[in-house]
Amino acid sequence: MVGQKANTAFMRNFLRSRKMLAGFIFSLVRDADAAEDIFQEVSLVALERYSSFQEGTDFGAWVREIARRRVRKAWDELRRRSPVMLDPEAIDAVAVAHTGRAEDYWDTREKALDRCLEKLTERARRIIEWRYRQSMAFEMIASELGSTANSVQVTLTRARKALRRCIEGALAGPM
Repeated sequence: MVGQKANTAFMRNFLRSRKMLAGFIFSLVRDADAAEDIFQEVSLVALERYSSFQEGTDFGAWVREIARRRVRKAWDELRRRSPVMLDPEAIDAVAVAHTGRAEDYWDTREKALDRCLEKLTERARRIIEWRYRQSMAFEMIASELGSTANSVQVTLTRARKALRRCIEGALAGPM
C-alpha cells in the first residue's frame, strides 16, 4: 500500500508540473523531438527516484534539476541534431532562471493561449489542432477541409499572428 500512496503522490505532483517541465526542457533544447525524448526520460527517472523526493519541498525544482542533468548529459548528441542547442553553462543559467514561480509563469501563458484560441474561428482552431497537436501535413489538412494546402497555410499564418497579438495583449494587461 505504501507503493500505491507513493505512486499517487508522484502522479499528483507530476501532473501539476508536466507543462512547466515540458516548457523548461524545450527552452533548453529548442528541438521538439529531442525535448519530447528528454521529457519521457526525465519522467521515468523522476518516477524511479521519487522515493528520494522530500514531501513538502518544491517538486518542480526537484524535477527541473533531473531535467537539467539529463539535458547536460545529452548535450553532445542533441547538438548534432539541433544547431540552436544551448551550451552547458547556458543550460545552468536557464535552470536558475526557472526557479521560484515557474508553474505560475507557464499557467498564466497557458490560460492566455486558451482564451485566445477561443477567439479564433472554428476552422482556424481545427487547423491549429491538426497541425500542431496531430502533426498533420498541410495537404492532409486541406483534404479534410476540402481546401488547398496554400489556403491552409494562409489560414494558419493568420491564426498564429492573431494568437501572438492576443497573447501579448493578455499578458500585458489584466486577465
